[in-house]
Amino acid sequence: MKMQRLMGILFLLTLCLPELSHAEDCQITLSQPVVDYRQIRRDDIVKTQDSWHKMPEREVSVNVFCPEKQKMAVFVQGAAGEKGRFQFGQNGGLGVKVDSLTLDGKSYSVGKTLDQVNFTPDSKAESPFYIRNNEGVIAVENDQVPSGQQMSFKVTVFPVLNDSAFSNNTDETSLESELTWRLATK
Repeated sequence: MKMQRLMGILFLLTLCLPELSHAEDCQITLSQPVVDYRQIRRDDIVKTQDSWHKMPEREVSVNVFCPEKQKMAVFVQGAAGEKGRFQFGQNGGLGVKVDSLTLDGKSYSVGKTLDQVNFTPDSKAESPFYIRNNEGVIAVENDQVPSGQQMSFKVTVFPVLNDSAFSNNTDETSLESELTWRLATK
């Protein structure tokens, strides 16, 4: 009997409204709030390294609109797993790559920050980069975060599964990863 696996990624959009900001007036949207891989088979493996198998990538656009110009950061939160990746089921990780950021129609360097108050850019971030739990995506120009009303960037997600995800499972196994996208403004 041929075993088939049902593995999906579930993205849920949740906004937290930080105090002392105008984030409640802003909107954040995802081009695909749910990314569903339906069935993944061993044949779908794109690349293998050290018993970890990279599965096909999916792209999601993140768009933010604020009625007034302000500095903004989009923080991502989720259960952290192996190698700092977000968890994907019990035996896998989820890579989240960010690039192609525009602010008010102008291209900017994509930056990341752990600073949820001042949005201080991480000087080591290079575009594209991988984002991990509690890191924020920011626009960067001359090591500063510019103000704007509309920010957009591309997120590329991909599951990474180890060998155990393909063995000792029932005919269908559901794997999920839930990420929360939180807008902070200043």
